[in-house]
Amino acid sequence: IITLGPDISEIAFGLGVGDRIVALDRSSRFPPETASKPNLGYRRSLSIEGILSLDPDLILAAEDIGPPDTVDILKELSIPVVFLPEDNSAAGVERKIDIIAAALNLGSEGRKMKVTVAEAFEKITRAADQVPSEGRKKVVFLHGLLRLTAAGRNTPAHEIITLAGGKNPFDQIDGYKTASEELLLKMKPDT
Repeated sequence: IITLGPDISEIAFGLGVGDRIVALDRSSRFPPETASKPNLGYRRSLSIEGILSLDPDLILAAEDIGPPDTVDILKELSIPVVFLPEDNSAAGVERKIDIIAAALNLGSEGRKMKVTVAEAFEKITRAADQVPSEGRKKVVFLHGLLRLTAAGRNTPAHEIITLAGGKNPFDQIDGYKTASEELLLKMKPDT
């Protein structure tokens, strides 16, 4: 199995198939066992040769993998490729669990994982609901070394910020966008 996407890798390991994973993408860093797996690089700039050299039986991939040429070749091969939707909501996570569990023939394990995940989401939501609106912090999630990018809506970071009861001042942008120092100062984040 090759997993391409941090959430996909985490779900696959959570379903107990970590020993079957032969490689993953650079962003798959949890659970800690991912560190012992070969890394295929950034999931949007994959090498078809690198993937095929591992002779996988199944590829579980985020729908945003690339480049397009690599995706086109993967779709033409006899290796099953399961593309997972980019939905970071609680319902989206549960749908990903369903899809991955079905692809791995682990329906029972998937149902158990969904219950655990739903309980965790509910607990977090209850705690966040206790934070009054005026007490919610503005939180900016940045990544990058040479050029900072901030997480807007429709990103995992945005979902985490809002789920935890924070406010994302970059919620008017979609995805990750370059964040200048001037723009950061204008957003006045608390953290």
